[in-house]
Amino acid sequence: MKKLNYLILSLVVLCFSCCTIFKKEIKKPVVVKIVAPENYASINANVNYVKYVTGSPNDYQNKFIENFMSEGKNTHNVTIDNESQSPDYIIEIKYVNVTEGEFTQTVSDAQSPYNGQNFFLNKVEASCNVNVLDAKTNKQIGFSCSNIKSRQEKIKNTRTLGDLVTGSNKDHKSYHEKSLRSDIAMDLAGDVGRRVWVPITKRIRKSLK
Repeated sequence: MKKLNYLILSLVVLCFSCCTIFKKEIKKPVVVKIVAPENYASINANVNYVKYVTGSPNDYQNKFIENFMSEGKNTHNVTIDNESQSPDYIIEIKYVNVTEGEFTQTVSDAQSPYNGQNFFLNKVEASCNVNVLDAKTNKQIGFSCSNIKSRQEKIKNTRTLGDLVTGSNKDHKSYHEKSLRSDIAMDLAGDVGRRVWVPITKRIRKSLK
């Protein structure tokens, strides 16, 4: 059991870090300056009933920049100094967008009374876009860096707590909506802030050759 728990913990850690293990190594020290407009985050909830994108644009902007700065500071040989008068690179944050939309999923189970029934589900997505500039020339290095991450509700036929209490749905023919965590939009905003450092480091490494 202990070995199984250790394996599960290792897989969780790997999944958490997999989006940044592809960062390119920066071989020599560089100073990076972050610039951004005052309000660069936006939200778009194109749904009849908003479930997850319940925060303000400023909430998601703060979560994004928190993880963005943390990941940058943890990048080897990168120093973030927003007061520097002579940085090596300038990173322009162009936008962060958090959206919530709807889609339909149909049960396909001939043995279930729910067969053919449509479920209206919600999907949450966060995206960001930044540019990397050579501070000496003020020219953009490569294409813009972006990241997108999303999560969506699902339909499940697993037994719920209510089913276990009443002893129902033992044949798994009853379907229900599996919701997302209430704070999923905030998590996604932070995730893209962390993950976008993968293409950023690639641009910097390429320019150092």
